[in-house]
Amino acid sequence: MIEISKQSCDFSLIVRGRKLLTRVLGLFLTSLVLEPALSAQSISSYRGKTMGTYYAVKYVGVSPAPLQPEFERILKDLNRQMSTYINDSEISTFNRLKSYDWFPVSPEFGRVVQTSKKIFALTDGAFDPTLNPLVSLWGFGPKGRPETVPTDAQLKQGLESIGFEKIVIAKDQRKLKKQSADLTIDLSAIAKGYAADVLSEYLNQLGFSHHLVEIGGEVRTSGQKPGDQPWVIAIEMPSETAGGASALVAPRSFGLATSGDYRNFYEIDGKRMSHIIDPRTGYPISHDLASVSVLSETCGEADGLATAFMVMGREKAYEIAVKNKIPAYFIYRKDDSFATLATPEFARFRLQ
Repeated sequence: MIEISKQSCDFSLIVRGRKLLTRVLGLFLTSLVLEPALSAQSISSYRGKTMGTYYAVKYVGVSPAPLQPEFERILKDLNRQMSTYINDSEISTFNRLKSYDWFPVSPEFGRVVQTSKKIFALTDGAFDPTLNPLVSLWGFGPKGRPETVPTDAQLKQGLESIGFEKIVIAKDQRKLKKQSADLTIDLSAIAKGYAADVLSEYLNQLGFSHHLVEIGGEVRTSGQKPGDQPWVIAIEMPSETAGGASALVAPRSFGLATSGDYRNFYEIDGKRMSHIIDPRTGYPISHDLASVSVLSETCGEADGLATAFMVMGREKAYEIAVKNKIPAYFIYRKDDSFATLATPEFARFRLQ
């Protein structure tokens, strides 16, 4: 429990992993007198494991039957569609396909690929789900870290083996095909955000319109907490362990995703190798941007944009975000410390 102004904040969720540590806060005025109907409402909470990380769901109200079995079913279905760790998943089957024929996909898979296409175009190829050959080449795949950096010939071959523009999606989003038989895709940079959207929509269908869903650092909120108080997210200052809050935001009914490069890296000959690879150059990013947080109407889109903006770097990403009126918050290295930069659209979500 900490004090911020005259408000008491409960650190109800702490997320660590590939993404920036995010603290989900329950913000309420300690002096506020609630109306009986509101004060009587309770928050139901569930937590479990999915997609190599965990999920947490909070909603205002009480369901007559436990909802977690349905959460688990939904997440299991999404894994069966988009997990590269499941040998017979849709995505694994598509990746093994060595032909140029149409491949039927589920509506969910198709929607995620279509959103990825949108982000790929918006960011001039900075977001590329076919990137895995380069990720593995730099030692962030299953084979582990290399003893030396890849050669120019290896990088050239790696770049020739990727290209999201070579993945074609049908107009009805129910079929995919390759224009290069060896292409593979990995949707992990967007799938967790999309899964948060799916659980959020499920809660809305049940009438629980006030809720928070978090999957591996990606957050989707809707409505508010009892007492007309918003769900509040703390964007943390970069740290290899845990740092203080850099900004507090209330996403309202938006999704929030954060991507950072300061926890997953290694060094070769004194040079830092980030796990975030630029698909346009084949090299790990080397600019001053440490993390970026993005708000969007869907968490899936925020997830993909946060990754793309980390690839692009502060100046270009800020330019794209401002041009497209995207709420974004950048934390970048300056001398021996950090500085921040926010787009104008970010101000309407920021509390401090």
